[in-house]
Amino acid sequence: MTHKFKAVVIDDVDLCRDFLTDVLEDRGYEVDSYSFAQTFPFCSKHGAQCQREQACADLLLTDNRMPVLTGLELIEKQQARGCKMAAGSRAVVSGCWTKEDRQKAKELGCQTFEKPYDLKGIYAWLNVCEKRL
Repeated sequence: MTHKFKAVVIDDVDLCRDFLTDVLEDRGYEVDSYSFAQTFPFCSKHGAQCQREQACADLLLTDNRMPVLTGLELIEKQQARGCKMAAGSRAVVSGCWTKEDRQKAKELGCQTFEKPYDLKGIYAWLNVCEKRL
């Protein structure tokens, strides 16, 4: 990989967050990880707009079911605030998908994954994202 990709991982479960971080770091990514969506700097200021010319990361992998702010709510906020992350570069993971959540993820242009993780599926998604980026 000639360009070092940057990823953000958000999951309130340490084991899951560490696992996804390790998967990405093993592929050569620079990874910022957060325990909760509201600790992600983008969410730390109420009403903050994306001020960057470029996206803050190439990829976002977030759990959906987290306290205070779900992964899908985070992505909705990002998009409403002008996030520059490329379409298709966000993935949401959950061990308990509802029909409504899957539909919302589709509307937001997010890839969805199940817990326990389907590594082949995650690797395939990463391959597609890396080619696009």
